[in-house]
Amino acid sequence: MEADHILCMETWHVQKVIELDQNLLRKVRLLGSYLPGGNRLSQIPDPRDFTMPETLPVFKLIKASIEAFLGDLERVRLTNIDL
Repeated sequence: MEADHILCMETWHVQKVIELDQNLLRKVRLLGSYLPGGNRLSQIPDPRDFTMPETLPVFKLIKASIEAFLGDLERVRLTNIDL
């Protein structure tokens, strides 16, 4: 299976992906980098050990990041349409 994008929540996730295959370096990015006001190194904590009240804000970060990512994909798609 071939992926165009590999989105990770934390930098150690990125590191593990690159350890598996260094050719994926150009495809891997932190999901938090898409947050409004985020930067390339913005991480989203993995909520697996969080309580429900701690998890809900993390889900909001994930949702906002995915929506921004999808917006970027749509802008690229529209830019590449031949008129």
